[in-house]
Amino acid sequence: MTEKTDHLQHTWNISRAVTNFMLVFFVIYYVLQCTAISFRLSNLFIIAAFFVVLCIHIFITLKYKNIQFSLRNRHDPKSLGHYIGKLDLVLFIFLLINSIWLLIIPKMNGGSISQAVSEAGMLLVFVLYFPLAVLIRIKEIQFETILKVFFRTIVVLAVIHIGLWIYETGHKNGVQEILNYIGVHFGKIFRTADLISGWGIVRIVFSNSLLLGIGLLLLFLKAGSFKPLDYVLGAVLTFGVICPGLRSLWGGTAAGFGIMAIYFVFAVCKGRKKVWRQMLAFVIVVAATVLLLNGTLFHGTILNRLMNTFNGNAVTSSDLSASPKSAFDEEIDTIGTAVSNTYKKEESEKLIHAWLQKPVLGSGYGGSIEEYPGKSAPYAYEMTSLSLLFKMGIIGFAVWALLVVSIMIHAIRNWKKKPWKLAVWFAVFTCFFLTIQTNPLLFTANALSFIMYLALATVGAEQPEQERLERSK
Repeated sequence: MTEKTDHLQHTWNISRAVTNFMLVFFVIYYVLQCTAISFRLSNLFIIAAFFVVLCIHIFITLKYKNIQFSLRNRHDPKSLGHYIGKLDLVLFIFLLINSIWLLIIPKMNGGSISQAVSEAGMLLVFVLYFPLAVLIRIKEIQFETILKVFFRTIVVLAVIHIGLWIYETGHKNGVQEILNYIGVHFGKIFRTADLISGWGIVRIVFSNSLLLGIGLLLLFLKAGSFKPLDYVLGAVLTFGVICPGLRSLWGGTAAGFGIMAIYFVFAVCKGRKKVWRQMLAFVIVVAATVLLLNGTLFHGTILNRLMNTFNGNAVTSSDLSASPKSAFDEEIDTIGTAVSNTYKKEESEKLIHAWLQKPVLGSGYGGSIEEYPGKSAPYAYEMTSLSLLFKMGIIGFAVWALLVVSIMIHAIRNWKKKPWKLAVWFAVFTCFFLTIQTNPLLFTANALSFIMYLALATVGAEQPEQERLERSK
């Protein structure tokens, strides 16, 4: 009997080590991989392999901890059903319903299923939520582990952005040349693509750039226990956020700081001096970094770009035919911003008109406007919410809204006694939500894996039923 128990424990230890390795690899990979460069690894293979590892570890853990494979008794800690929550059901229904817009609606409208899968196939990453949620509830995986790896990898991502930005400043189109070289000589290992070029400002834009603002806001979790290194990381991440030159990212990050300002007032009212003083110091560091970079390395183009956010001048891309006088040219950047705004306005009108043709069910994933295809792919439109409405109609759009609201409610319930964590959660959600609104990033691996982390964060905050019962006595 002892030998059998020792063998089970040894198997469990090995399974646990493999699971932790795969978890760390998954988090790092889906922060660093992007549309510009990634390993030639199939996302389906990575997700399937991780899913199998997680399921095997659940099976071994249930055996090791003597938990029954029963879903019936949700109140018995010795039953698997105890570790399945209501949010799990919401996500399961969400995936089932989305499969209709992935496999059926496109066919009904004469579209291509392969194109639908090309656009929204990464929704499959949500299947990993279910075994991860169970393992978090069983205390086999700590969400804090995911968060630490996620944050530290974003810091690395910021350093990469800064390094490439500095290189691009001294070598025009140098980063694209590096990508081209990798594509030619290491094409069997890496996939590469063209970068978004900057006009009047040096830009380093990848699909994972949207995570930089989230990383900056996550530092607020340390409010009250800030160390000097955290302020340095704040400056580094601020520089990283600026490098892409994405106004939506800047606006989303600023909105996240606005959410934290509400908690700042709360901390002041509650007399939490250490917390609000460190928050204030952190904001000063971020603001000083922005002003310093704007006045030096960026030659005033940061504030210029912000002031032109709502530039409504009617211009076309022909106005950009001339090369900028230098890497930083406020006049050219102003024209480029106006071109972008004009394009987004036109795209919005086209998407609304196309949606009105099929307002209830939409055209399905992979859908495109025949006479107005997207830039990077026929189905890739910059106005994310309108694009989703066009493809999914009112019903499908409501399904997405229900998922978001459900996760929000779950967050509020689980963090109502920890307002600082709730504030940070809403801050990073707001940053993410606003960043993707004017960029076709929702269905990237970076974005969808982050949505899964948002849901798992609320699972990690769940209070076990036994603890709730004891506290209520």
